[in-house]
Amino acid sequence: MRKLLTIILILLFTSINDRVISQQKGEVSSIPQEITIDNTKQFWITSKKVAGQQYLIKVLLPRNYFQSDTSTYPVFYVTDSDILFLTACQNAYSLRRSKVDIIVIGISYGSEEKWGELRGRDFSPYPNDDYIIGAEHFLAFIRDELIPEVESKFRIDKSDRTLFGFSAGSRFALYVLFNHPELFKNYLVLGTPLANRNLWAFRMEEEYYQKRKDLPARLYLATGEYDGLYQLLPEFAQILEKRKYKKFQFRWETLKEKKHDYKAVAEGMANGLQYIYQIEPIFDTLIRIINEHGIEKAISEYYRLKRTFLNDYIFNESELNNLGYYLLNFNRIKESIEIFRLNAEAYPDSWNVYDSLGEAYTKNGDNELAIINYRKSLDLNPQNTDAVEIIKKLQSK
Repeated sequence: MRKLLTIILILLFTSINDRVISQQKGEVSSIPQEITIDNTKQFWITSKKVAGQQYLIKVLLPRNYFQSDTSTYPVFYVTDSDILFLTACQNAYSLRRSKVDIIVIGISYGSEEKWGELRGRDFSPYPNDDYIIGAEHFLAFIRDELIPEVESKFRIDKSDRTLFGFSAGSRFALYVLFNHPELFKNYLVLGTPLANRNLWAFRMEEEYYQKRKDLPARLYLATGEYDGLYQLLPEFAQILEKRKYKKFQFRWETLKEKKHDYKAVAEGMANGLQYIYQIEPIFDTLIRIINEHGIEKAISEYYRLKRTFLNDYIFNESELNNLGYYLLNFNRIKESIEIFRLNAEAYPDSWNVYDSLGEAYTKNGDNELAIINYRKSLDLNPQNTDAVEIIKKLQSK
């Protein structure tokens, strides 16, 4: 059985309707209901900086937040949270595997209709016929109203803020980076914010470089391979690399076979957070070693890394389990067996590791070994009824 808890959470997140309370002209009217995810809160802020605009602020707190009254946490500010808050929540949950807990602050408008209407105004870094430069005022709202409010309400590490932006939101994130880089420690920017060669992104970076040779921030920048304006990203990235800004850390990458859509957001946000918090799933490292040097080298490297770099990788049962099934699904059965055996050695009290190993032995035709491992799984979890049925089938052969 694979990552049962994660599957349950995904189903939960995709089934929950984002419900909010709208306050217009002093009257409370219900637009959909409240969010019901554990450890979430929400509240409204009426911004003086953006002409009385109301923003619905969504908050996800770490699971262990209420177990301490002193711990502070990095904070992840997410624009476009009318549609992307749950994606950010899932990524925050995934970070816990590497013992990284963060607070998510989602900035939203209270409905997808308002989101579609107002995001262009707030993210715009250049004049528009219909409104003044929105990014300047939206930045003032975040800096002068939102950040002080959330840092007074929650135990936040003020030195470790991250700003996320996708598509039009990426324009805003880069606007902040090149105007007030110290406001956030990290910037996670997805989608092409460039539009054309003469657009503000190149000009703004050039203007910044003429004033400063340091850029005190960490930036992750990524765009889907099939994004319509992808070709401008490498050019922009190369400019940043050649600048050699002091205090600047930077990674950019192409999201293979991704377009300008939700799939690009899901992958890019996950990769960006891993870069920002300097962690790597052991799955990624081991599959690379297996492909280049073989299974024996990968297993020996697993022991070495776990012994000497325990906090730099995600070491847990599900990482190895996922790797084992990845190999099994590509019919690399003997390699998958070795990974499942490694997992059983690392987590001998888990019924799931023996269940997976039994499945690999079954696929390899080793029925006796499969039965032995299914029985171990059943001993640890008598409710594993699947194992009971499989053992009966194997014994009848």
